[in-house]
Amino acid sequence: MQWRISSALSNSTGILSPKAAQGFEIIGMHKTAKILMTAMETLGHPFPSERKNRQEILKNVSLETLEDLNERFFEVIETENGGFEAASDSFVINTNNESK
Repeated sequence: MQWRISSALSNSTGILSPKAAQGFEIIGMHKTAKILMTAMETLGHPFPSERKNRQEILKNVSLETLEDLNERFFEVIETENGGFEAASDSFVINTNNESK
């Protein structure tokens, strides 16, 4: 089963979406963060913390919109700043070197 933005927003870990977007920003993946924030914006402002509320709102978001966000997210997360693994590794190495 392939991960989907709609699943991430609607499952129990969806509450962490704002922190995930912040994390992408911190590791230099600004486009990835922007796509996730755009997905979060489909649920309104402020971002709903209750899972049930997120699930209800997602029922009214078009499948086309969600598929577009999903496609864009995976294109960018695999390429931006060398891809997620490279970007996160680089962040850890640079942070570790700065603390020495």
